[in-house]
Amino acid sequence: MVRELNILWQKDPLYDSRNLVEGIGMQAHYTISASLEKEVRASLELFKSLIDEKLLAAIAISELDMVCGANAPGGLLTGSSIPSQEQADAAGYQFALLYKLFAEYSQYIERVTTWGFAEPGWMNHLLLFRNIDGEIYAAPAYYGAYDPEKFIREHSYLDYFFKGTGK
Repeated sequence: MVRELNILWQKDPLYDSRNLVEGIGMQAHYTISASLEKEVRASLELFKSLIDEKLLAAIAISELDMVCGANAPGGLLTGSSIPSQEQADAAGYQFALLYKLFAEYSQYIERVTTWGFAEPGWMNHLLLFRNIDGEIYAAPAYYGAYDPEKFIREHSYLDYFFKGTGK
């Protein structure tokens, strides 16, 4: 759609050398999944191609947070529950995979914005920080975003899920 709109706009008599659609945002309320990295990569590749064709200026990742669905390590996180260590680590691992991907595509990504500051986030989604009795602490997701390789290496007990190798 962006390609079609911008190509049509270039033929319009009012065209002023700027694209009609200059940037695109990827709203990122994600569910922990072994296939999420692959799905986000496919979207980034599509938008990257538009940038390479000069039909888009940048990508913005917005509202980034994570929810533990029933199939995630540790299972479903519901209501205002405090995540188990496995759920929190799974969110950290997923953030690590995403931030590795964001680093790979950094020349195309204008910004990454999380949705909220501290857990529990919107609809109990997991974030980079955790609010415990009014005190803010780094959550495992923070460490996954900060040093993805180290986090993945130190949480290899989750490889079975994220690499699909069985339990």
